[in-house]
Amino acid sequence: MRNIITDTNIWYSITNEEIADLFEKGYRLVISSIILNEIYTSRNLYLNLKSFEAVKVAMSNILKNQNYIKFIDLNPLEFILSNIDPQIEPSTNSKFFLDRFKEILNANFGTLTDKDIHRGDISGLTTFINETSVKYKEEIKTNSINFKSCETIKSTESLIKIYVNDNLQQLNKGLPILVDLDYDKNGFFIIAFDELLRELSRSEQKLVDNDWVDIFNMAYVGKNDLYWTKEKSKQRLANNSKTEHFLYENSYS
Repeated sequence: MRNIITDTNIWYSITNEEIADLFEKGYRLVISSIILNEIYTSRNLYLNLKSFEAVKVAMSNILKNQNYIKFIDLNPLEFILSNIDPQIEPSTNSKFFLDRFKEILNANFGTLTDKDIHRGDISGLTTFINETSVKYKEEIKTNSINFKSCETIKSTESLIKIYVNDNLQQLNKGLPILVDLDYDKNGFFIIAFDELLRELSRSEQKLVDNDWVDIFNMAYVGKNDLYWTKEKSKQRLANNSKTEHFLYENSYS
């Protein structure tokens, strides 16, 4: 089976027939823990009735098709750490989210409030990435007149290793630090993340928390996998970083 790592937006409109057809063709849809968490903590659950029902559709699509789906419990940093510790224990599990989905499907709009949704605070990481993009701009200005000719991938690799090894310290696993990144397992993410930082530095736009989920979800895409998203910005990111061959849409076009 060839894995298709899915973005959040896929689950709002995909049909049971599409999922079964993909499975018959040898594709297996993959949902990571951060995507399950994004759906579970969606503010659309209490915004209005229409948005509430839309989230319930996504939850229902996942619950009805569990047999066709591969769930990855490891968060992105844990997933990268599994390169040096294949037995690493995840900090979350898909069963928690699936159980919450069942509860929400039985709820009526207005019975849920923001207080019911336990959303982790990742604003610190978002701020750090935004600050890093400013440094990339300074580095590019210092080292090159031509933006495209300035190589930043080594800086991006170092940045990712800082994230991962900081996570390792929090886990207190006693493992050796991650020294090298595995491009066979995480190459799409590394290259796309580098392109994102370059885009941010060039445009002076700021990353928001949801963008963090989108980009780090790419960490699950191995060299033989595909990535499925409907977001034009993420498709553009793949095209600009010359990793468009990972896009599911391009596999059949």
